[in-house]
Amino acid sequence: MPALQDYLHGEESATVFHRPEWHRVIQKTYGHKYEYWVANSGRDIAGVLPAVSVSFPFLGTKVLAMPYQFHSGLPLAKDEEVGIALLERTIGHARQIGAKYLEIRHFCPAPILEDMGFTRMDSQLAVTSIPLDSLDEKRIRRNHRRNIRYAREKGLSVSECRGLDALGKFRRLYLAEGRQLGAPQAGWNFFINLHRLADSYYRLYLAWLDGRCIGGLLVLEDGKTVFARYAAYSTPEALAAHASNALYWEAMSTAAQRGCRSYNCGISWQGDPGLSLIH
Repeated sequence: MPALQDYLHGEESATVFHRPEWHRVIQKTYGHKYEYWVANSGRDIAGVLPAVSVSFPFLGTKVLAMPYQFHSGLPLAKDEEVGIALLERTIGHARQIGAKYLEIRHFCPAPILEDMGFTRMDSQLAVTSIPLDSLDEKRIRRNHRRNIRYAREKGLSVSECRGLDALGKFRRLYLAEGRQLGAPQAGWNFFINLHRLADSYYRLYLAWLDGRCIGGLLVLEDGKTVFARYAAYSTPEALAAHASNALYWEAMSTAAQRGCRSYNCGISWQGDPGLSLIH
C-alpha cells in the first residue's frame, strides 16, 4: 500500500477517484465490487486501473471505470503499452464475470479506446474547471464579487467543518433541497463511509447566518484538484444571502492557499456556461 500511495501521489494524472479509499467508500456504500489492477515493472509500479462491477436486477452486470464521477477512468500508466495491458486485463475480467458492457468514462475523446474497439458515446455532458494558480478576488466577475461582498455585509460566514455531526447538518439541508428539486440523494451510509474510510479526502464548508446553518458545500480533494461533490444553497434564505457565491469562493480560495491548482465545478449540460467566477 505505501508503494501504491507513493505512485498515486507522484502521478500527475491521478485524482482522488483513483485512490483505493474512494473505491472502498463505493464498495461499502453501494455493495459494488471493485478490482484494482496494478501493473508492475520489477519492484516499481508502472500503472494502475481501478474498475467497479455494478449489477442491475434483470439487466445483468456492467464494469465501470469509474462510477460516481465524470472525470477519467483511463488507466494511469508510464506508457501506452502498459495502459493497453491494463485495459486488456480489465476486458478479460469483464468477460470472465459475464458482464455485458465495459464502460470507460473520460472527459474528452480517447483514441486509445477507439483503437481497441470501444464505441465513443456523446453524453452531452461537460465539465467546468477553474484554474487556481493565480486566483485573485479582484479578477472575479463583477456580479460575483458584489454578491460575495453582499454576503459578508449581510453577516453570513463560511467555516470548514469536520465530523459526523457537521455532515449530518449538511445532509439535512441537502436532502430537503433534493426533494424539492426531485433529484436523487446520497444516503447517510455514503457520508458515514466517506468520513470513516476517506476522511483526508473530503472538505465540508458550511454557511452560517445568525447562528443557523443555511447552506453547505462538500468537495473532494487530492492535493491538486478540488472536485465539487454535493451542495445545498437553494432555500430562499440562502439565495437571498448569496450563500452559493460565498461557499464557492471560500472553497476555491482556501484550496488555492493549500497549493491546489484546479477547481472542478462538476457536470453540466453542453451549452450551459456553468459556474465561472473568473474572467
